[in-house]
Amino acid sequence: MEKTDRTVTAPFWRRFLLHFAPICLFVVLPLLIAGYLGHQTIANERTKHLDRVTAGLERNLIQAQYELDAATFLRKIGRGAWLKLRQARAGAGDFNRYCLALRNYLPVEFDFYAFDDKGALLTPATMPLRSRYIATRLWELVRSTPTEQNRMFQRIKKQLKAFVGPEFRISKFLESRDNCLPIIARHQQGMIYWINDPRNPASGILLIFWDVPALAFRLEQAGRQHLKNFDAAFAASSQEAVQNFGREQTDPVLAGELFRRLVFMGQANVFDEQERIWAGRKIEGAWLIAGAWTTVSDFTRMQFYLHAGLMLLALLAVTIYFWSMTYGSFYLSLRIKLLALFFMAVMMPIMGFAYLGYRYLDDREETLRATVANHSRRLLFAMDESFRDAGASFINDFAGLSRRLATPDSSLASDIHARIESNDLISIELRDARKADMIFFQQNELFFEGMREVSDAFSRYCIDNSLGTSLTDAVDPVLDMVIRSPEAGMNIFFVRPREVHKMEFGPIPMFIFWEIFASDSEKPFYTFIVQSASRLIKSLVRQRMLASRTDNSLAPYTLAACSDHTGEWLPAPLKNANILRDIVNQTRFSDKPVDVTVKLGSEEYLVTGLHGRFATDFCLFAFYPRHLITADIAEQGRLIRSGILLFLLLALTAGWLLSDVFLLPIARLGEGVNAIKARNSDFRIVSTQKDEFGDLADNFNHMIADLKEMQLAKDVQESLLPSAPPQVPGYQISFANRMASAVGGDYFDVRVLDRDRVCVVIGDVTGHGVGSALVMAMAKAVVYQGLKEDRGLVEIFEDLNLTVYTFFRNPAVRKMITVFAAMIDLKSGRGTFVNAGHNFPIKVGVDRKCSDLKAVHLPVGAVARLRGLKLHDFVLEPDELLVFYTDGLVEVVNSRQEMYGYERLQTFLSGLPTVDANMVSSRLLTAYDSWLGGAEPDDDLTIVVLRRLAADA
Repeated sequence: MEKTDRTVTAPFWRRFLLHFAPICLFVVLPLLIAGYLGHQTIANERTKHLDRVTAGLERNLIQAQYELDAATFLRKIGRGAWLKLRQARAGAGDFNRYCLALRNYLPVEFDFYAFDDKGALLTPATMPLRSRYIATRLWELVRSTPTEQNRMFQRIKKQLKAFVGPEFRISKFLESRDNCLPIIARHQQGMIYWINDPRNPASGILLIFWDVPALAFRLEQAGRQHLKNFDAAFAASSQEAVQNFGREQTDPVLAGELFRRLVFMGQANVFDEQERIWAGRKIEGAWLIAGAWTTVSDFTRMQFYLHAGLMLLALLAVTIYFWSMTYGSFYLSLRIKLLALFFMAVMMPIMGFAYLGYRYLDDREETLRATVANHSRRLLFAMDESFRDAGASFINDFAGLSRRLATPDSSLASDIHARIESNDLISIELRDARKADMIFFQQNELFFEGMREVSDAFSRYCIDNSLGTSLTDAVDPVLDMVIRSPEAGMNIFFVRPREVHKMEFGPIPMFIFWEIFASDSEKPFYTFIVQSASRLIKSLVRQRMLASRTDNSLAPYTLAACSDHTGEWLPAPLKNANILRDIVNQTRFSDKPVDVTVKLGSEEYLVTGLHGRFATDFCLFAFYPRHLITADIAEQGRLIRSGILLFLLLALTAGWLLSDVFLLPIARLGEGVNAIKARNSDFRIVSTQKDEFGDLADNFNHMIADLKEMQLAKDVQESLLPSAPPQVPGYQISFANRMASAVGGDYFDVRVLDRDRVCVVIGDVTGHGVGSALVMAMAKAVVYQGLKEDRGLVEIFEDLNLTVYTFFRNPAVRKMITVFAAMIDLKSGRGTFVNAGHNFPIKVGVDRKCSDLKAVHLPVGAVARLRGLKLHDFVLEPDELLVFYTDGLVEVVNSRQEMYGYERLQTFLSGLPTVDANMVSSRLLTAYDSWLGGAEPDDDLTIVVLRRLAADA
């Protein structure tokens, strides 16, 4: 009779936390972590990108500085002319046109001497030349043997000095093949360049530039070729004087600001509002300033897209969550939910581990590269430092030659001649140490040009310092002042005999050695030996580079050296050396070591370059295979990925095993529920867990034991109710009863009495369950006894009211019962009924119209005495139905919380055709189940249908 509202409205904060907590745990927190880590990853990549752009810009500036160097610029012109000469040997017309075009191209005066395979001059007569004769003689000298070169130089020395300037040194000229040598002629600085065919030295070119093209001209030419590679570039000598190059024009205001910050303020780099980074280098009094696009906004845009995508993902997840809470009906097992919870719990540290792994690999690669670069620099600095006292490596050679000079043998003259022919030996002297008189003398005039007087003075200083003589009194005072000056740097040489000293004072760098010793006759001798420092250093570089290749302690580093003048690689030519040409140029013009990555063949190398300080005229390089770093990073990456995967697998396995701790007890409880459904009251849950699940299992076992008693009570109650409708002639009787719990409070009975009467009783005790079942049993007994004694319905109701009120009036056990009873004469269909607060039965007429058996009174047990309870008459005609029911039929609600209702019941009964009573009760139950929609009912249900048959009317 009573309805229990099981939907309890929770407090707002509890409902808020019910949704807020899972959304934060499963949506907000993972996305926040993913967003932060993604943001940091993009920021790190942006920093690396900026570093790469900055390094690339610096390399391009160094390359531009190399291209704008006057010697490089004129050297390229010379190489172009040499290439054109070789291409035009078959046709003199093309070469003549080229010569004229070159004359028109260069804004400075120059002489262009081209020689064929026989050494004949090919330069067109139309080209003005200052001296065809001297240039031809100079070219003959170039292609002659050293002995012939000495003789020829002596013949043309004065004319040559007058031609190319007194500062011209033939020794430097001969060592400057394919290089520009500075000269000063007529007080004007210029350059001289020559190159010939190594297989046929007679063929080649000689270019004498009497002036150097201005920087503005070189900038203009480089701007057409090399400076166009810059995104933006300009040359400036002040904030106002700006000359634009590059692919884009630079605003004058911006150019002035950049000049001020880079030149006056000394900033290394400047970042402008257009996402360009700027740097500059000084070139001959002007500054070349270039910028490169950094596209850092792309990374900012990527961060925005990342955050926007994560926000959309969060909104989608929240929308799906609330949709599933409101309309969703899909099923997810508890194991999946637990695994999802566990997965999200481990995914957050996994994201952290993945990010830390990414940063570790990135930092490790940078660390390894820095370690390689630092070690390469240490090797190169150590190698360069080893040339600080390079002369000491040749001390035995110098000392041996000195001893042989003092005690000559038959092969001495030929050995000295061979060394002078190879230009290794420059000068050798043997003097009487007492008077500095020359005993033996040989020199290479080409390389000892103008040094005879210096050599004589030097020897006198050395003898005086060793023997205490005064031979220097005969030295010219001016020369004495020059030699003794600190700028000459020779004072230390006078007091250190039997050592190899490097002397920069002279036409070329030289190694000198001197010593004084006495012979068998105790006559002191003085020996003085001069050799070419560049040639000896070159041989020493080759020797040490070869030694480094066999030194296992240097593995896997490979050392090599490149000559500044000839571009020759030592100890042996390199494959793909052209790829390293720009790196060599950058190393030459950089004031610090250069670190680059270069691919030679199929192998990538980390290359560190250092311009030699003591290994003059050489760039030193260290090569390290990059695949060693790549392999290390790949191995570390595999270990990190394996660790993360192993952690994930162990975590999911642990989650799966831990889920059994929760799910196995729940599964056992499910088995217990199924056992209850199957009415197996002997089922028990076996549990050894000492926790809440163990307590729950114990409580379930106690409950199922109680349910066994409840089943017994149910069986007793069912035995009190009719098991089958009685067979009454002329009538059909059908009934149905469903309890909301094991036992209920609905009561009905159909009893056939004597004198052709039938009594139908239906009632509903307040509530349902055991208490209501007890009241129902008591009502059953009172009614049964009253009918047995043939008492009237009113009297039976009064006795029932007295019994219920007496025993169930206390508040703790307060119970009432609504009861309807009808007594029907089977022959006439006339009957009387009494109603104590029960639902009105519905009579369905032959015309399918419904009417109620109305009578209003308080329920039984509501008051101590029933007052005003009366009998009411009714007639049941043939083919009419009388439907008795409890409130469980009309008060049932569907999923939308809509009540079935009395009007819907009447409509349903009116729409039924003339059918038997069993069909009516069956269809009522079908409609009841359809409206309930599979939910559990809140109240007991009882239906009794009585139909009078037409055939027996």
